[in-house]
Amino acid sequence: MNRSHRILDYLGSSRFTIVVLLLIAVSVSTFLFESVKGNSLLVISLLCALVNLLSAVCIRRAFSRSLPLLVFHLALAAIVVMAAASRLSYLEGRVELAEGEWFTGELIDHRSGVLHDSRLDEVRFLNDGFTVDYLPGVYRNATVNRISYRDEQDRLVNTHIGDHRPLVMDDYRFYTTFNKGFAPTFRWSPHGSDRDQVGTVNLPSFPAREFEQAQSWVLPGTDEMVWAMLVLDEKVVKPEQSFSLGVPAKHHIVVRQADSRDELRPGDSLALHEGSLTYEGLRLWMGYRVFYDWTRPWMIAACLLAVAAMAYYYLSKFVSMPITVSIHLLPTRSSTATTASNGPAMVSNGPATASNGPATASNGLMKAIPVKR
Repeated sequence: MNRSHRILDYLGSSRFTIVVLLLIAVSVSTFLFESVKGNSLLVISLLCALVNLLSAVCIRRAFSRSLPLLVFHLALAAIVVMAAASRLSYLEGRVELAEGEWFTGELIDHRSGVLHDSRLDEVRFLNDGFTVDYLPGVYRNATVNRISYRDEQDRLVNTHIGDHRPLVMDDYRFYTTFNKGFAPTFRWSPHGSDRDQVGTVNLPSFPAREFEQAQSWVLPGTDEMVWAMLVLDEKVVKPEQSFSLGVPAKHHIVVRQADSRDELRPGDSLALHEGSLTYEGLRLWMGYRVFYDWTRPWMIAACLLAVAAMAYYYLSKFVSMPITVSIHLLPTRSSTATTASNGPAMVSNGPATASNGPATASNGLMKAIPVKR
């Protein structure tokens, strides 16, 4: 056996399979803690698994003799290829949008494969508002988020999404999450400018952080830091009954800037050093999970093909298996029996007993036959 054959035998051997499995375990653990290096190591380990599978197909005669077995292992190889391609081109991220805000392609944070070609700047949709229902005990139930966007014919499309019903645009999938809260809307009017800026400030998640509804930010075009806190003047969370999350009618905003402290209600303005800050009202914001993986339908198809091939393989084995049936005669109650065909009478240990006439054997049991006298 030459050197190339020995290398091929090793690559298709069970010993190399064990090495590959250990490498995959290490790469998965690394990926969970350090996504960049772990992602590269995971791709390398999957490629090694592909080499192991294809080498085994080449050197083992069992695959050439059984088409279902060959199809099964080729489907496994396709799954490995899709898994590696997924890790190279995937994207996972998150974004927060207030009611009435458009998605413009910017994510708060994300991680992606080295070959991911982002097209998020081409995705546009509007958060038209949402409802979140809670069961007694503050258990989140259904989330319904109203979404609108323009299709390829520039027609306005209205739809709704949820935690398990995504918005799919350019293969990007947007899911609602438990992460949501209140978003005060402010108008900033800087001195010496006739252009006002309107924006929202997303407060911490509600009701998960019900008693931490405060946030600080820097006013646009300045170095002024502003701190704002939402004060609810009515009960929003009702643990003893079912309720829906909504904007409370009675509330106010506490604003701190430098040494000053002010309370603002919708429509109130605050004069600052470099302009005027007006509180315009309260909205809700929703946190979305963004996911991209073009390999998912191909991965599912390969899995179904592998299951079908293996099912056919074992079914053919079962159908072609010879069935042997053994029939065992039960012992007779009498000690002596005679056979009526092709042979002398067999005598058992002990005298025979008669009941109303001679006896014959049927299926190994002695049965009395009445005799006419």
